[in-house]
Amino acid sequence: MDEEAAKVVRYIFGLRSEGYGYCSIVKILNEKEIKSPSAYRYEKGIVKNEKLRDVLWKAYAIEDMLRDEVYLGNMVRGKTHSAMHKGEKRHPVPREEWIVVPGMHKPIVSKELFDAVQAVNEKRAQEHKKKLEKAKENPKRDNVFKGKIFCGDCGITMGCSVGKHNSKSYYCTNYRENGAMGCVKKHISAGKLEKAVAEAVQIYLKMFLESRDIIRSRNGNIEISKKRMVLEKEIRDLGQKEVQLQQKLSSSYLDYKDKLLTVQEYFMLKEEYQRALAQTDEVRKEKELLLHEMQETYGDNLELSQAAEQYAGQDTVTQDMIDSLIERIEVFAGGRIHVIFRFEDDCRRLLEKKEEMEVGE
Repeated sequence: MDEEAAKVVRYIFGLRSEGYGYCSIVKILNEKEIKSPSAYRYEKGIVKNEKLRDVLWKAYAIEDMLRDEVYLGNMVRGKTHSAMHKGEKRHPVPREEWIVVPGMHKPIVSKELFDAVQAVNEKRAQEHKKKLEKAKENPKRDNVFKGKIFCGDCGITMGCSVGKHNSKSYYCTNYRENGAMGCVKKHISAGKLEKAVAEAVQIYLKMFLESRDIIRSRNGNIEISKKRMVLEKEIRDLGQKEVQLQQKLSSSYLDYKDKLLTVQEYFMLKEEYQRALAQTDEVRKEKELLLHEMQETYGDNLELSQAAEQYAGQDTVTQDMIDSLIERIEVFAGGRIHVIFRFEDDCRRLLEKKEEMEVGE
């Protein structure tokens, strides 16, 4: 037995028996600079991965530890089961089906302390269950920012909590678990976040739509249409020319096989046709790119145009709006919010085009 590690285990069980929550225990351990299992193994040279050197304690690790009978000296097997030949993925097994062999090694915690901790665990579990049942009575409020909101300081996905009157708020899970060692404290209500995001969305859409419409009005849709028609015809003609060159290349080979061309004549024609094909292909691709850029420049074929027209002027944040327009939302200490939009490159290209036109006037 590693007595140094055993002392930490007993300390953790002792804190839980006194009623401390998982996150509170994590904060205490990290603030006291007690090594997590991964960091401890690295310090002792058991593992060599440097990434494990500064790993902090996590709440899920504490939760697992405080339920594990291995600390009583028991060997436990069969907690999970899988049968790939039957298509059964690994899944938890009911506790009554576990294989428990007592007295396999010297216990780290006493039976009295272990049972006291299980009593606390069960009490907390029942309290949590009651809260969930009570929450079901409240009208369901969707979390429209799920998967989109991140801590701007540490990058971790922010957690969501439900308070009185079914109100939602977001917090940094890294800070909640690890305190100041993990991140900076931050907390923002769903109402405040929704208002800030709605304002940012409308500013973004207004900027895009105004720029797009200015460009369209100054160029004129008829002129744009003519330019496109010319480019499309040139692209078609070049495509036909490539087909003709390919046919000539094939014919020259057949003529060579039929001894209508000498070796020198065949290779001369082959080189000429291949060079012409390469040049034609290059010109065609340039014109296709130009046509594509023209379509994007004026915003006619952008998914952003459709989304902008759909959500412009809409003050209420919805799930569809978030999914259509926003890549991620970052919340920083002090309440600063950074919204990263989808299609930012398309929007920037449009603004640059507008500025070029204004400078050229």
